[in-house]
Amino acid sequence: MVNSRHFQRLEELYTAESSSHRTGTEVTVSLGRAEMQAEIDADTLGPQDLANHTHYRELLGDAAALAAGSLVEDRIVTSEQFNMRVEKAGYRGPVTVSARVMLAQPPRYHVEARLLDDEENTLAVGTGAFTPSSVELPSDDDIEPSAAEAKARPEPAVYASVWPTPFGIIHLN
Repeated sequence: MVNSRHFQRLEELYTAESSSHRTGTEVTVSLGRAEMQAEIDADTLGPQDLANHTHYRELLGDAAALAAGSLVEDRIVTSEQFNMRVEKAGYRGPVTVSARVMLAQPPRYHVEARLLDDEENTLAVGTGAFTPSSVELPSDDDIEPSAAEAKARPEPAVYASVWPTPFGIIHLN
């Protein structure tokens, strides 16, 4: 079973990385799930970012990767493919991104992520497949267990685990 120190490590790695699209982002990871609170400030985005919805894609992709990464304790996950459907373009203001693993076919994890505005209207939906990369996660020696336990975490995701065998597919639920 994956422990909360792993979730804390993913959260710290994510917030340590700098990005113009996610200043002030709060992230919470649990088993098969990730939630983020962020602010979209269109003044910091270029015209190309707005036209291509780069900020939506980055938020959705990051949350989806964190959700998939919550199931892989030793490696960083990378996307094999990621698709996005924009429902409402040009939004400015606070957003919530919620991602959860829908299907686990180790070593592949299928994730859905939703970007919501402050009134919980869907701005964009992303779906993707993620696999463990060759890059190992840094050590979690610096994480204090009390800090990892104190944070309120989203409910673990309910997902289907599927393993192909020579005799057919095994579905464990």
